[in-house]
Amino acid sequence: MKRVVFASVASLLVACAGGGPVAQPGPAAPGAPPAGRQPVGDPPEPAKGAAELPPGSANGLPRGLNPGAPAAYWIWQDPADGWHLRTTTAGASHQFMGRILAISGDIVGVKPMRTEHRDRVRYTKRGLVFDFQTQGSIDGIDFRASDNGCVRFNLKIDGGPAPKRVFVGSAGTEPPHAHFMVCP
Repeated sequence: MKRVVFASVASLLVACAGGGPVAQPGPAAPGAPPAGRQPVGDPPEPAKGAAELPPGSANGLPRGLNPGAPAAYWIWQDPADGWHLRTTTAGASHQFMGRILAISGDIVGVKPMRTEHRDRVRYTKRGLVFDFQTQGSIDGIDFRASDNGCVRFNLKIDGGPAPKRVFVGSAGTEPPHAHFMVCP
């Protein structure tokens, strides 16, 4: 009982601070997901291996990231404060779901950014999974890889892969598919 109460208090503090809920490791609180939404679980591993982007290609903020930009993922890394993932839409509501894994360490220091009440982020054994509903704005996550190493992404928009709607680093590199790996 204490663990569930603590998780609820932690979620309330995160929500009051302007971020969405972050599920902590451990047993989940009882209850069903909101109507029309599936629970945030571990998505299955993709059939094909992760595309490897050139080392350093995630450096710097991608150009074109702003509220109201077309439905897309925007990913970048900087040495001072780690990794950043943002989602945008031009107005219509879109569901953004994915998995983020550290290749050799762990994902740590997760901070939801501009998320709403029904957006979810949950730790997994080696990383995290997320589920955002973004409409005409920006949602996202900031995080670090514990060893400052490579990170693997598996991303979906509205339930399907989104390879041509992912922009990485200041050059706006577009991975060949929505399952990719990038190193600092």
